[in-house]
Amino acid sequence: MLCIEFSDIIQSNKHQVDVLTEVARKHPDPQVPAACQAFSRQVRLVESVVEGTYVIAVEATRKSESLQEIAQVWQATGSLCDKALGVVSGLKDRYRYCGTPELHDRLLDYKLACTRRYEQVQEEILCQTMPTPEGLFPSLT
Repeated sequence: MLCIEFSDIIQSNKHQVDVLTEVARKHPDPQVPAACQAFSRQVRLVESVVEGTYVIAVEATRKSESLQEIAQVWQATGSLCDKALGVVSGLKDRYRYCGTPELHDRLLDYKLACTRRYEQVQEEILCQTMPTPEGLFPSLT
């Protein structure tokens, strides 16, 4: 059976985010129809990559028994969202009619969801290290 690490998925998908910058560099004038078409196509691809990574993260964390691994998955997925947000934030005003404002909003939603899940896992990790308070449970003796 072929096995792939989650970090490989993240790395590959970060490359797709970098391509968005390349398309913007190659098509600096969004008023040119071909430029907006090319840019919009890459915007949809970045959206698909982030959405797909999020879905994979959900499945991966369901199957993991390690809270540390789960935290790493959400941290890495959030990092992908951060990278995409950094790129899209710099381009959303110039390419406002090519789908970037909508992508920016969806990326914020995914980033927030990743952050929440990461924080929940961190809280669960912390709870496992805390001693049970005296008197919380009735004594069996």
